[in-house]
Order: sequence, then structure tokens, then C-alpha cells
Amino acid sequence: MSNIDIKDVGIEDVLKRKYDLCIFATGYEKRARYLLSKVYKNILLDIPIKLCFPFNDHKERKERKINDALFSENEFICLSVDNYIHG
Repeated sequence: MSNIDIKDVGIEDVLKRKYDLCIFATGYEKRARYLLSKVYKNILLDIPIKLCFPFNDHKERKERKINDALFSENEFICLSVDNYIHG
């Protein structure tokens, strides 16, 4: 078993580094795009692999449509969370 060390860092530290991969989860709440709104003009274009795990519920809500469009526009590969939970 591997141990993973997770640290909470400020946005300033996030923007100083280069990344090979970013992983986001999204749903129908505005907070789902908060970090995306902070990095999309700075480092997102340089990240080669961008994954997003959207939930399948509330697809008709306004905030959900905005979230889906933003992740799509920024070339994320979206993999449904519900497919993995429910088979």
C-alpha cells in the first residue's frame, strides 16, 4: 500500500508550480468552478492532462450548465462519477 501525503496550499503556491495532471470534481454548485476560475488564465493551458469527474444529478440547473460548459471549454476529459459508483 502506498501512502499519499496531502497538504493544503494557498493559491499563490499553486500558481508557481508546473503540473502534468489536474483532477476536478463538479456538480451543480458554484463552488465546483472556484479553483478553475483561479487557474484557467495562468497555468491551465500548460497542463497536458485535465480530468473532471461530474456527477449526473441536477443537469438542468443553471449553475450545473455553467460548470459543464467551463470544463468542456477548457478541454477537460469528463468521466462520470456515477458510472463508477453504480457500475
